[in-house]
Amino acid sequence: MERVAKYEKTFIMARRMGKNRLAAARIRMRYLWTEMRAIKDDHHPIVAVWRKEMEEEYAYLDFHGNNNTIPRTTATDGISDSDVESAREYPVAGLVEFQRNKATAWCHDDQSPSLFHADRINKIICPVCDRKFNAIDILMTRDGYSFSDAVKQLR
Repeated sequence: MERVAKYEKTFIMARRMGKNRLAAARIRMRYLWTEMRAIKDDHHPIVAVWRKEMEEEYAYLDFHGNNNTIPRTTATDGISDSDVESAREYPVAGLVEFQRNKATAWCHDDQSPSLFHADRINKIICPVCDRKFNAIDILMTRDGYSFSDAVKQLR
């Protein structure tokens, strides 16, 4: 049941943003496909775990994205798909202060810096709690923004 809740966030966020659930699933699937292709030749054990999770989420979205049980909604907050993509591409290094490519985590108690900047994929990774953050995630988890407010702040 935990996996379903984890992958449902695409549909929940689409509903909050007033977007069509099928469009949201396709956007997320396109993102996952790009990420999986980028790491296809990397055989590090951690990368293998990430790839497996991405494949599972991709399969879930492919199956449930066409399920009509999730209501369709219309945009109400004036955020377009290009606004979301632009916000995701915002340089995370501009949001977090790094020293020697490390920063103190806000997602757990951190005595020494554990976050590191993966500049190739423009994300911040916390190996302690096994989480990755893009620019939107940073504003939502660290600063308490809603998804639409985070996108508006970054566009």
